[in-house]
Amino acid sequence: MNKVISYQVADSIDIKSLKAAFTGKLIYGDADELFYETSVNNYVYIFKYGVVSFLNYKPTDCGSFLQFIEPFCKNRFAEALSDEF
Repeated sequence: MNKVISYQVADSIDIKSLKAAFTGKLIYGDADELFYETSVNNYVYIFKYGVVSFLNYKPTDCGSFLQFIEPFCKNRFAEALSDEF
């Protein structure tokens, strides 16, 4: 069973700058979103409107990635909103 955890972390994320800085395997990307395979069967989906979704990630790994993207976030939320699917 695959588990998806999504976080609303900011008002927006600078997709263009993040794409230039992140070295994961890009599966899909455009001006609004980036979809990466970060390891075997682990994926991250980043949306310009401030949402990051993780597929098959451990919570600690989610936290590490959210720290990495912090410089690309505009109006970062004090506490991220999350949902699990």
